[in-house]
Amino acid sequence: MRIRHQLIVSHTALTFGVVLVLAFSTIISHRKTIQDKIEEISKLQVENVNGHIDNFLLTAQKTIEVVASYMQSLDEYDRNTVENFLAAQVAGNSDCSMLYVSSSVPTCRGGFTFTDNHWIPPSDFDESSRSWFKNAKNSLGTIVFSDPYVDEQSKGIVVTLSKSFRNRYGEFAGVVGIDLKLDKVVAMVGNVRLTENARSYMIDSKGVYVTNDDVKKVASENFYSEHGFSELDSKIPADEPYINLSDGKRYFAARKMSNLCGWKIVTFGSRSEIYAEISRSVGIILTDSVLALVVSIVLSLVVSFGITAQLKRVAKALTQISGGHADLTKRLEFNFKNEIGEIARGFNSFAEKMQQIVIELKKSKELLSDAGERLQGGTAETSDAIGQILGNIQSVNAQIGNQADGVNETSEAVSRIADSIQALETMIIGQSGSVTQASSAVEEMIGSISAVNATVEKMADSFDVLQGDAQAGTMKQQTVNERITQIEAQSKLLQEANAAISAIAEQTNLLAMNAAIEAAHAGEAGKGFSVVADEIRKLSETSSEQSRTIGEQLMGIRTAIEQVVSVSVESSDSFNAVSSKIRDTDGFVRQIKSAMEEQHEGSQMIIEALHKMNDITRNVKNSSIEMGDGNKVILDEVRKLKDSSDSVNVCMGEMGASAVKISETGKSLKSIAEQMKNAIGAIESQINEFTV
Repeated sequence: MRIRHQLIVSHTALTFGVVLVLAFSTIISHRKTIQDKIEEISKLQVENVNGHIDNFLLTAQKTIEVVASYMQSLDEYDRNTVENFLAAQVAGNSDCSMLYVSSSVPTCRGGFTFTDNHWIPPSDFDESSRSWFKNAKNSLGTIVFSDPYVDEQSKGIVVTLSKSFRNRYGEFAGVVGIDLKLDKVVAMVGNVRLTENARSYMIDSKGVYVTNDDVKKVASENFYSEHGFSELDSKIPADEPYINLSDGKRYFAARKMSNLCGWKIVTFGSRSEIYAEISRSVGIILTDSVLALVVSIVLSLVVSFGITAQLKRVAKALTQISGGHADLTKRLEFNFKNEIGEIARGFNSFAEKMQQIVIELKKSKELLSDAGERLQGGTAETSDAIGQILGNIQSVNAQIGNQADGVNETSEAVSRIADSIQALETMIIGQSGSVTQASSAVEEMIGSISAVNATVEKMADSFDVLQGDAQAGTMKQQTVNERITQIEAQSKLLQEANAAISAIAEQTNLLAMNAAIEAAHAGEAGKGFSVVADEIRKLSETSSEQSRTIGEQLMGIRTAIEQVVSVSVESSDSFNAVSSKIRDTDGFVRQIKSAMEEQHEGSQMIIEALHKMNDITRNVKNSSIEMGDGNKVILDEVRKLKDSSDSVNVCMGEMGASAVKISETGKSLKSIAEQMKNAIGAIESQINEFTV
């Protein structure tokens, strides 16, 4: 792209960007200003209507309060007096359709209704069935609002405010009511218009129309059901207007009225009417922006053509200087008072410096030619010297290699010797440890043998005592057996005596029976003998019973004695067996004691031999350590010799590599000398192209 086109495009783009930013910021600012103005107007209109309606309702509420207080102060209700008072309260108030008072008892049941216009209800009129009466009665002295309705006579919208009142005794006495015409309210609400085609209504807390141009919709149809906006109802605050300008294509504004009635003023319309002024302002701003853009493009064309014309003249002069033999003696003859003039002056300075450089290059070319010839001669001599150096280095490398092989073999032999010494030292250390452990084990075994000997001696002594106790026990057991045998013989004598006693008891019993028979034969004379016979019989029976008991006890004792005898015999046999086993065990213990004494003497001889072996092993270990230290010194010296040999070998290798590099460098220098010669020739041909 040419510079002229670049200047035009960049200038146009910059101008367009600036105009676009200014236009956008102006539109945003103007839009915000109009929105603030609309919200302010909306709040003022709604607040104004709200104030008038509040005053309108407040007047009616005060009238009801006054009438209720008046009725509560009366003891008797005179129609003319009350109706004149009612007429005085609403005199001059064109908004009041009727002010009335109804008693707690409806007219159809003998009650009364007084009105400000002296209207007398029909005899069958039942006030208690009307909503304004029931709501007031149930509201406990609070003013209540009825739903709006269309008056049959005036065809206007009417709403009833009512309040109950009580007599001096606190009893429910009746209801005060006032019918208000909402013609002024309808007109005031209709005048709330933010735009030409806006619509405004009064609605109750449920959204039902309180005012509407179509009176059929009043108290019957719902505003939200017909026009939407139900989602905004909860956003309406209690004490200030609510404005929403972002609901699609429509705007919405609302204000809650008195808390007693719960009514709201709502108004809505098309957002396009609100933003009509903004649209007009945007059109004007866009028109001005397009005009500014066109003027900017024209100015950029004029400026770019002037700049490019001067640049073309400079480019033509430069083409002439660069053509032919590049005559550096020529200069640009321009007197522009701008950046292009500075470019021309800068080029003249550059051409003058270039002329001086070319003159110096021609002089340097001649010096380079002489230096190239000398470099070429010196390179050949250097190459020959380097060849001789390489031969000497290769010879030295061969000798060093032989020496390195000998050192390596020596190092390996010394290393093997060191490994053998280290293995021997390890074996000696292991042997020393084993001898030490064996000595410890033998010493422990000797200690154990001594302990066993002591234990065996104690066991022998214990067995002697036990043998004596066993023999004494055997003697005592024999004595017990003899006593038990005696007891067994005596128990047999007791059994025989008991049998004799039992036989005597039986004979005595027979004798008593015979005496009783004889006493019976004797009659009265034998009564005393009969008593004696009876006592003898009882004694006989008791003796017989005791004899049987003693016999049973003696039988049990004899059985126990027989068991004791059997156990005593077994115990005596056991004592004899234990005594025999003790004698056998005592013999074994004495044999073990003799063997342990012989083992103790052998262990003493083993431990002495182990101590001698331990001393010899310690001496061998010390000699091995000395041999290892000496071998380490030799190994260190061999390693140093090997390191020195390796260092010399590495140095000779580096020298050989360096010599090879020097040789290659010499060859390169020779090639470079040829190239320098050719380059100097080329420079000469190029420099000759300039006219200085």
